[in-house]
Amino acid sequence: MARDREKAKAYNAAWHAANREKEKAKRAAYQAANPEKVRAKRAAYYNANREKENARMAAYHAANREKLNARAAAYYKANPEKVKARQAAWAKANPEKIKACVAAYRKANPEKIKAKAKAYQAAYYAANREKVRAKVAVYRSANLEKVRAYDAARRKAHPEKRKAYDAARRKAHPEKVRAKDSARRKAHPEKLKANQAAYRKAKILSDLPPEFHEERIALLKLRSALLAVYKEMKT
Repeated sequence: MARDREKAKAYNAAWHAANREKEKAKRAAYQAANPEKVRAKRAAYYNANREKENARMAAYHAANREKLNARAAAYYKANPEKVKARQAAWAKANPEKIKACVAAYRKANPEKIKAKAKAYQAAYYAANREKVRAKVAVYRSANLEKVRAYDAARRKAHPEKRKAYDAARRKAHPEKVRAKDSARRKAHPEKLKANQAAYRKAKILSDLPPEFHEERIALLKLRSALLAVYKEMKT
């Protein structure tokens, strides 16, 4: 009995090898004529042999990754709407899985994500320059304190980068920068005076050790007071 079974197996294998194309055509014709029956049969087999099938498919995918990728790309190119609809339906049905997959991909490819985001932002900005500027201007006017705090934190965290950016901007747009600086001076004279005083103070004290700073400040105050008295006496 066992010998007959082995004999039948060998005969079937030899016949299938000799008639592969014929069998494929026959199978394809049957599947086209009985799609529901074929799906039900496959689903039943998969449910009964889930672990075995998962292992088999994983091994097949690992061994034929390039071939499968090329096939998937070709199918997507030929059926983009169908693929998008199927992906959207799956994403809607599995939001947690999608979040986990995206998080895992981001964690594994941070540089790729940054580069992609940068390229997308640059392309979007180039295509919608005026729209973006208007949006930024509205946001800045509505959140002035928040924007100033953010800018100050960035300057503090990256002073060299900020200096280089300012220098490049001044070189590229000298007239625009001058006009902006002039408008700021005109709008905030007290702040300008305070900034100039702070700058002078820092420059005057820069050549002294910290222990002599208070004495220098006291001498400067005395000098200012004497100059004020002198001016009054002169008038």
